[in-house]
Amino acid sequence: AGDLLQEGIVKLTGGSSSLTICCTYGGATWELSRRSGPANFTMPFSRGVLYEFKLGADTAAPAAIDLQPQPGSPGTWSWWVEVGDGQAAGGTSSPTGDHPTAKALLPVEIVPDDGQVGVTGDLIPSVNGPDGDGHYVSPKKSEEIPDDYVVLKAPGYDDAKFDELLEWEGGEAVPGESTKRQVKRDAAGRTAVKLKVKATGEVAQAMNVWVVWCETTAQPGTAEFFHVTQGGEYLGSRAGVAKLPASELNPARWWRFSFRILPPLVITAEERPNLHGENESPVPSEGGSDGEGEVYHIVRINSLAGSASTKWDVSRAMQVTINNPNLIPEATLKTSPAYGNLFKNQTPPKESDQVVVFPVNPVMGNDDSDVVLDEDTNPYAASAHLFLGHPVGEITSIDAPWLDFDKRWGADGHRFGIEVSFREFARVELWDGEREGATWFRISDYHDWHFVAEAKFDDPLEKWNDDGTATGNGHDL
Repeated sequence: AGDLLQEGIVKLTGGSSSLTICCTYGGATWELSRRSGPANFTMPFSRGVLYEFKLGADTAAPAAIDLQPQPGSPGTWSWWVEVGDGQAAGGTSSPTGDHPTAKALLPVEIVPDDGQVGVTGDLIPSVNGPDGDGHYVSPKKSEEIPDDYVVLKAPGYDDAKFDELLEWEGGEAVPGESTKRQVKRDAAGRTAVKLKVKATGEVAQAMNVWVVWCETTAQPGTAEFFHVTQGGEYLGSRAGVAKLPASELNPARWWRFSFRILPPLVITAEERPNLHGENESPVPSEGGSDGEGEVYHIVRINSLAGSASTKWDVSRAMQVTINNPNLIPEATLKTSPAYGNLFKNQTPPKESDQVVVFPVNPVMGNDDSDVVLDEDTNPYAASAHLFLGHPVGEITSIDAPWLDFDKRWGADGHRFGIEVSFREFARVELWDGEREGATWFRISDYHDWHFVAEAKFDDPLEKWNDDGTATGNGHDL
């Protein structure tokens, strides 16, 4: 329905797609006269637009609509505005005197200020479709996005006109700029920012600003070291996180991460942004150690671009150092082909080689190329999965790194090892559906953890034995 907000101004709300201006006299409804000739006049409108109705022959105004009965109609007549089945406002006039004109005054909108979309977040459609509220989603302030505020504006007004007609509710004032409003990004939460008609206090437009972040819980895994045999023959040794022989495999001893999305209402509220379902764009796969070029998983040699299947996602970045004090050559190390490019820099051999470094792109996971086995990223439904289970509002991941020491690498007194630093984190894809390409944002602190696999070859036993295999929180290796 439409509401008379102040003299001469009608606010149009609701889901109707058109505004109809009508007039009658003598108890009958008559067609309106448009400048181009008689017609039933229907004027499209946008939700939240203010239309001004005033007396006067303001026929020069480009958007003016003359409200008058057909030529020759006697007596006084009435006019009103209909939205759907409701009558919003009305009045009377003489066909021989001044008549009302209708024209759009100024739109009442709340939009992100310049430089906000794709930087501090994005506009996201409502789960309730076009009839739902507006939503702007932003990650909490972080090192890569240090902006203190999300800044909104009401376009089409100068400060004087805005101060005459409208006022803000929610958020904080932007000093010296009446048409703008800002919301802090220092903590997760929801802020309803409203534009109100000053004369009546009626809400003309609203925007929910969601600052999102995750609370991370990590369950450390258990480091294991054991000998691998086949038919009684020793093949090598394995250092890993709960990577016991298959008959004893226990994923409950793997690393497990849970990310609780805050505020919870961004997942559960009836009126919320629509972040359900599959992601619209690949996750970042460029921005490795030098910040340029496509990055592939160092072991699996596959692209990282397909490592998300939903808009909410868990990812992992890593930094890897090879310790090769006895200078075992690359050709010998590659007798185990499962390691991809892990030993690519061992020609000539190096005592210490940082073969992988953390990506320059803070949202990229260079140890994340799977979307099925190691994560559950649907926060809208509880999961009863044995290892990835979680309540509504959470997403989860598991990991169990390992390294096999091949018998053929060994010689008396040889040492070999690998040190891996990990960063587990959550991210979200935000896109308004209009600008070119979506943007992925980090929405959690990095959880730092590590895995070290170290072994020494005992020549009389012809076996690799544990020499410091460990795993734990932090990067103190």
